[in-house]
Amino acid sequence: MTAPSGYVLEPLREDADLPSMRISHEQTAQGFDVEPRQVQMVSLASKTWAREPVPAKLGTPRLLLFCVVLFFFTISPVDALNTSRRISQYGHTGMAGRGWSFSGAPNAIAQTTDGYLWIGTQAGLMRFDGVRFVSWQPPEGKELPSSRINSLLGARDGSLWIGTSVGLARWQNGNLTAYRDAPGSIMAILEDRAGTIWIARANLSDAKGPLCKVADTGVRCFGRDDGIALPYAVALADDSLGNIWLGGALIVSRWQISSADTYVPAGLNPAEIFNGVLALAGRPDGSVWVGLVHAGKGGGLQRLAQGAWKPFIAPEFDGSTLEVTALLLDRDNSLWVGTLNRGIYRIQGNKVDHFRGSDGLSGDAVSVNGLFQDREGNIWIVTSRGIDNFHDIRVASFSTRQGLSTDQVNSVLASRMATVWIGSYSLDVLRLGKITSIQPRNGLPGQELTSLLEDRAGRLWVGVDQELSVYEQGKFRKIHTLDGSPLGTVRAMTKMLMAASGPRPTPTKTGVGSFTFRISEFVKRSPPLNCHSQTRLLLIRTVVSG
Repeated sequence: MTAPSGYVLEPLREDADLPSMRISHEQTAQGFDVEPRQVQMVSLASKTWAREPVPAKLGTPRLLLFCVVLFFFTISPVDALNTSRRISQYGHTGMAGRGWSFSGAPNAIAQTTDGYLWIGTQAGLMRFDGVRFVSWQPPEGKELPSSRINSLLGARDGSLWIGTSVGLARWQNGNLTAYRDAPGSIMAILEDRAGTIWIARANLSDAKGPLCKVADTGVRCFGRDDGIALPYAVALADDSLGNIWLGGALIVSRWQISSADTYVPAGLNPAEIFNGVLALAGRPDGSVWVGLVHAGKGGGLQRLAQGAWKPFIAPEFDGSTLEVTALLLDRDNSLWVGTLNRGIYRIQGNKVDHFRGSDGLSGDAVSVNGLFQDREGNIWIVTSRGIDNFHDIRVASFSTRQGLSTDQVNSVLASRMATVWIGSYSLDVLRLGKITSIQPRNGLPGQELTSLLEDRAGRLWVGVDQELSVYEQGKFRKIHTLDGSPLGTVRAMTKMLMAASGPRPTPTKTGVGSFTFRISEFVKRSPPLNCHSQTRLLLIRTVVSG
């Protein structure tokens, strides 16, 4: 068999002047030759945080990538996440297990204006300074109403409001103030647009009502005498019209200055279902998202607009099937949904993304006050097993979750036409955020793709199985040796400039200008490190005809 027209094979001397390539091995603190107690730095948006690492093992030298990593050289805004990415593409730090110690199971999270993050647990209050969690202790002679923290709020004046299982407290400028006139479990704390602090109470020992407003003179509560039918409240939200929404049992109430409207999900009986509404999130249009821990018709994720209940339904997703424990409407109006046993969801219009324990979340059960967005745009998740942080990074990962054919990747090529080619057991194509695939059934000339190269004419060179092909204008064209034997597995390809020597071959039309290819072969006789019998180096010269 002869070489195809346009491909000329010539011998290459063993002493030929080939460009050299230097491979360096660097020791880093990311798992290679790490001292057992060395601190590993974790970058979260504009901050760098640290934790003690688990020593990692050196992986196999073969290129087995379990995700494709793309580098972006633009910095995302510091107050929001890049909404074009899926949850699995954000930087993710899970704070659970060894190396992360909490005084008790975490329940709530908040941030004060000085940048500190505060974690409310079942055994006290902790402060996170970006490096470590430190147990907070009240000043001498002062104490919190209870060490069990249910809710937290970082107010705009710099104070931290602390809702415990038996009452409310405020920490500001080194002073701790306890509010004794509103006993009960403080389940939620809200600061409205005017700066007024509101609390939702449960386990009441008085008849004052579940909704309370904190003023300079004390706490004023509202209940049945004011039109609020809820026996207790566990969720609060406000809307763009200045209304305060509260929820508990199977009831949602809207508080307007001095009157309340009551709403009950259609088809549900409050007398039969004790645990219902656990979460609320006000929408810009004045409606409200309602999260019910009761799943089924009338439950799960609902939207309440102008007095009408409507379940959230999207393609291949039914919000009424969820057992919702927490809601967060972030600064991009994406809705984050925490569930009792399915981890988290993010909803953008009709697009729904999911992330759970099997994906790396610390736990599948999200706390009632377990969703929070800090001032830098990071999303925090409090689960029954720890705390998770999702943040923007300059690197976006792609895996089978984003549409790759497999998580094992052999070669990646970023072309000049804003296309990324990904080689594995198919040729995946990433273009404009969407992934398509060329497989053996639709044209790929083999089973396993081993290497990729784009030449100066824009052609794609593809190593597949034991052969080499050129992909041009939607078609593959195989390249053979002079005797027709396979070239062997092509592990790597590169481009270089070389001066042409010898007689110039006759130009051959290839479809993109006039080019001639010279393929030269050099057989390396010494056994290489990968223990194959021999390694063949091919030199392909491309000459533009004149």
